[in-house]
Amino acid sequence: MWYNTNMTTATLKRNITKMARESVHSALRAEMMHIRASLLPSVSAKEQREIEHRYGKPTRKGVRSIRVSV
Repeated sequence: MWYNTNMTTATLKRNITKMARESVHSALRAEMMHIRASLLPSVSAKEQREIEHRYGKPTRKGVRSIRVSV
């Protein structure tokens, strides 16, 4: 069987490039989430109760939350 090596090589190169981009994008996204989480100020339990008393509990509707350990 005869294979067109140029075409196969080009397709393989495109697939590898696409996978590398997706991997880098995913890694950067995860790191940015860690950085954002580390920059959030911490709130004591007393402060949280005061906030909830003053403004009410937040609704969970349409909220996306991610748990990150820092």
